[in-house]
Amino acid sequence: MSLRLLIAFLILPLMASGQILKPASWNVYLSKNDPAVGEEIEVIFSVNIDEKWYLYSTEFNCEDGPNKTEFNFLPDAGIRLIGGVAAINPVDKHDKIFDCDVKIFKHTGEFRQKVKILASGATIAGNYNYQVCTDLDGRCISFDDEFKLSVKAVGKRTEEPKKETQALVVTPDSGKVIVQTVAEVSQGPRLDKSILEGQSALDDESLLGYLIFAFILGLTSLVTPCVFPMVPMTVTFFLKDGQSRAAGIRKAL
Repeated sequence: MSLRLLIAFLILPLMASGQILKPASWNVYLSKNDPAVGEEIEVIFSVNIDEKWYLYSTEFNCEDGPNKTEFNFLPDAGIRLIGGVAAINPVDKHDKIFDCDVKIFKHTGEFRQKVKILASGATIAGNYNYQVCTDLDGRCISFDDEFKLSVKAVGKRTEEPKKETQALVVTPDSGKVIVQTVAEVSQGPRLDKSILEGQSALDDESLLGYLIFAFILGLTSLVTPCVFPMVPMTVTFFLKDGQSRAAGIRKAL
């Protein structure tokens, strides 16, 4: 055997062992290649899985178990995601490695995400990470891949419908609070209408009414347990100079 042939026999196993094992291959495409602006389509994630391997689905009740398949979409003004990613017909499995019930795909798998097209030339991009395992030797491998799709939609850009809501406006001349119906741009804290009604009722009352009401409340406070015992002490204070009882009571009042 020549030296050159011997070297070839030694290098080939090293090259084979250095190859990256990837038991799952993905294909990402749209359910419709030329959608109209305003139309809802689906982003389809199709995966082929090698024999004796399986891929974990997106949702199952095993929080401390294997890595679920996850999809992340980059924000783009030309699209709007509708709901979340749906796994299409995964199968149930009791995972002996993690000792819990999971959902997996064997041989092939599919995930779908609904998207509304808002403008032509939109880009649907992001990444997905997943984990594949085999029961042969218990190996599990995790991957993280990216995807990018360009949408050539037909039609003009559509704006999302604005909801009608009520806004509080303070008029500079009177200072009163009124309610006006405006197009809703963002959700935020809202004031209860009952507060506005109470404000209107307060505006109708006169200042004199407030003073009379406050005076009555002040007199009422004299008979409270904390204040009532002080009345005799106050009267006694004004009688200490030898004044008549009637004059002392008048001064005390």
